[in-house]
Amino acid sequence: MKNILLAISLLLLCPSVKAQSLQVKDLSNSVGNWEGKLTYMDYSTGKPYTMSANIKISLTADNKGYIMGYEYPKEPHANSIDTTYIVDNYFGKDKIVSFKKDASGGYTLVTEVDGNDGNDNKKAVLRHSYLFKTNSFSIIKEVKFEGTDNWIKRNEYVCTFVPLQAFAQNTQYTVTSFLPEGPLAPNTHYIGEAWLSSVLQGDSELNYNITKATFRKNSTLDWHKHSTPQVLIVIDGEGYYQEKGKEPIIIKKGDVVRCSKDVEHWHTASKENLITYLALYDGSKPTIWTDKLTQEYYDNVAQKLKGDKK
Repeated sequence: MKNILLAISLLLLCPSVKAQSLQVKDLSNSVGNWEGKLTYMDYSTGKPYTMSANIKISLTADNKGYIMGYEYPKEPHANSIDTTYIVDNYFGKDKIVSFKKDASGGYTLVTEVDGNDGNDNKKAVLRHSYLFKTNSFSIIKEVKFEGTDNWIKRNEYVCTFVPLQAFAQNTQYTVTSFLPEGPLAPNTHYIGEAWLSSVLQGDSELNYNITKATFRKNSTLDWHKHSTPQVLIVIDGEGYYQEKGKEPIIIKKGDVVRCSKDVEHWHTASKENLITYLALYDGSKPTIWTDKLTQEYYDNVAQKLKGDKK
């Protein structure tokens, strides 16, 4: 009986533990462009109203902030951008009530905050539920007025994922963006954390891809090579670069590095700083992974380059 009671106690404690341990990286799978509609309750008529609404989600350069850009095609004056940080058990000013992640990478985040709502600005608890699935993203705002037990749905965003190419500024052109960080990459050929975003895909006319990569500080990347030349354009931070048989170097924002075809090399963030770069390469041929780059080797490189700086 004691064991059963202990198990029940642990289960009851689990939601708060998960909420307190939530990090921005846990939300990174939702980064991207989302197109859909906003349905909200019109206070003056008491009737629902639906309008087009797009949401662009990205992370700050240091991957600590969650950026949500709201766009309303027919009411652009209402466009806004919010950057939210997770501190302790709070998502911005809202307390994190629960966070659940499913096996497919989707999640449900629920937050609450005391505030005011309605035409008469009554005191109320405001609840926001963020529901992310592979190709769908929704945000539901509910209100519970002081002295009541009922939750009233105030508005709901329902969006589907849209490739970057669909957000062209003019239909005569193909305009993409390298700002979204992209999803967290699986730890297959590196140690640490990395985010990858496909900026541009090659085709019959354009024979190279552009991929944006962000590595958190103290992350490794295995030795590899490409069947065609590769160009790295560092757009933020600082990192390390090394080719087989040569000494490692520090690369930083503004640097452009060309690596010849079939040359084994590695590149990643430095010990103290993240790095973000654009990689240009022929995407029709897969990357060839050669040797594992160990944490010990990475640490030795970091120590050597730190000494060279002095």
